[in-house]
Amino acid sequence: MTLISTILDNQVLLTTVIGLAVLLLLSTSLVFFVGSSGSSKLSSKKPTFLIVGPSYGGKTSLFNYWTSEIIKRKSESDEGVGKINTVSASETVTSQSPNRYEHLRLPFGSDEPVDTEYTIVDLPGHPKLWHFTVEEVEKHRSNLVGIVYVIDAASGQSGISKAASNLYQLLQLTERRAGGVNILIASNKSDVFNVISTSRLKTLLESEINDLRSSREQTVDEVKINAKGQEANDSEEISSNAWIGKDGKDFEFSQLEGEVDILDGSVKSSRTSKWETWLAEKALNSF
Repeated sequence: MTLISTILDNQVLLTTVIGLAVLLLLSTSLVFFVGSSGSSKLSSKKPTFLIVGPSYGGKTSLFNYWTSEIIKRKSESDEGVGKINTVSASETVTSQSPNRYEHLRLPFGSDEPVDTEYTIVDLPGHPKLWHFTVEEVEKHRSNLVGIVYVIDAASGQSGISKAASNLYQLLQLTERRAGGVNILIASNKSDVFNVISTSRLKTLLESEINDLRSSREQTVDEVKINAKGQEANDSEEISSNAWIGKDGKDFEFSQLEGEVDILDGSVKSSRTSKWETWLAEKALNSF
């Protein structure tokens, strides 16, 4: 009987130990899942800036320049010497998926930046990847501080026309939000000899958008397009007939709910101070 009792006691002890181990494993997994989920939700609620625009305009180069400079300054502050190789401000860097940095502190280069950390997202410019922009605008609808729309201002008439078409799509998304979204049109490559002035760029973009608005209004009953640029079914929200600006008047940026600014600069020449000041002002005004 003593031997049998000992065996039974050992079996009970083993079962208890296994049960406790399984319970501990499940608890740890649950805590990790909840923590990860909470972190993801917190990240998506951070005040956010988006970098948008056509391909080859300089979006990703600007993103790399800004974020690498942040890392460099942090390294110099923490260690006395910047040991991190920064990304050069090249003409263009093609991006096939969003690039995200979630620890942006503003104003740039300040010894006393605001305590708030901002997320900055660089979005690909190819038309087939437009859905990334739609998703980010929708995801950050309540915490989107502003959009930096980068244009190659030396791309000629055809390049400006493509940029206007892309900007028109973007405005149809941002103007859905009450109060709109603040947009900086970053006129890039201002150091190139054939660049057009910001005043001329403004006129061309407004004219192109006005023509697009009129032509698409006429064809809206023929083919309905959803926010992702695809043919829509009856249950989808239609964006192609989302009128922007004032009815009966030629389009102007001043008619929009959101504020639109056009500032020149050059990523390649590191002439981005105007754009950085704009970000800092919008960040401070977002409180």
